[in-house]
Amino acid sequence: MFTIGLLLGVLITSFLAGALFLWLAARLSRVPQAGFLRAVLAMLILTVLSLFDLGISALAPWPLFPLVFELVIILPVNWLLLAVLFRISFPRAMLVSVIWIVCGLGFSLALIVSLKAFVLEAFILPTNGMAPTLVGPHHQAPCPVCAGNLVVPPLDRFGNLPEDFDFPPQQQEQEAICSNCLKMTKVTKWAPELLPADRFICNKLLSRRRWDLIVFRHPDLKAKYVRRLVGLPGEEVVIKEGGIWINGVRMEPPPEIAGLEFTELVHGIKGWGSPDEPARLGANEYYVLGDFANRSSDSRSWKAVPGSHIEGVATVIYWPPARWRIFR
Repeated sequence: MFTIGLLLGVLITSFLAGALFLWLAARLSRVPQAGFLRAVLAMLILTVLSLFDLGISALAPWPLFPLVFELVIILPVNWLLLAVLFRISFPRAMLVSVIWIVCGLGFSLALIVSLKAFVLEAFILPTNGMAPTLVGPHHQAPCPVCAGNLVVPPLDRFGNLPEDFDFPPQQQEQEAICSNCLKMTKVTKWAPELLPADRFICNKLLSRRRWDLIVFRHPDLKAKYVRRLVGLPGEEVVIKEGGIWINGVRMEPPPEIAGLEFTELVHGIKGWGSPDEPARLGANEYYVLGDFANRSSDSRSWKAVPGSHIEGVATVIYWPPARWRIFR
């Protein structure tokens, strides 16, 4: 809920800042009726109009439609609205609009850059290593265990289907994980529709805790990953019997992942954190795992994540709407 509060605070701040810059633009344009309350009312109506514009753009029949719609419809309506609310001529309203955009642009850029660097950042998940908690582009199939929905990663040239394969992809066997019972299985048939990836928000102000979903930079690459945090600095992590053992004690996972099975095997090979090779973490090192163990690249393969590489905690799935969820 802390992240939701932050988002609401950012939206309110942006709205009031927009109204303030609109009021200043009207004053600079020497508009007689340049009251702040009038600017707030104008900002409210313009915000509703912007939301309508976003909805129309999402249904765009062709790529340039949003730009044409903005220039031909939205901008003239904005100018007309300002002319009516401030009781000024149409050309004067155009001037107010230009000054408002120029004044607010710098503030908006500074706000976006600051938020992304220190507070909140949005991500789109490209892979399914964290399925079914977080999913990338995927197909669905019925689960043979509980009849729930399986998350089936798409086959690609890096998977088990060569580019020059000359028979239908669905004759191949593919790893999948159930979003209901959390069991991993293999399937040969799945729905052809490719469903969209989750978009989620990373909160950089939250302190990290065991079982959190953390966003971090790969220890060796520049890419950013999201994985589940299971091992903290100074601990010994062992994966055995489908669970996580910390310093010889089996950990109880949160209820939402109680049925998840962890494995020390990576492509059939015992990884770092197996009983034969316990993961002993240093003073500023963390151990992370993917929920979809058979499809995840994580600390089993590339060992510990330095604390300095951790960006924040994944807190909210905001898109698609059916996947809306708050983690912390």
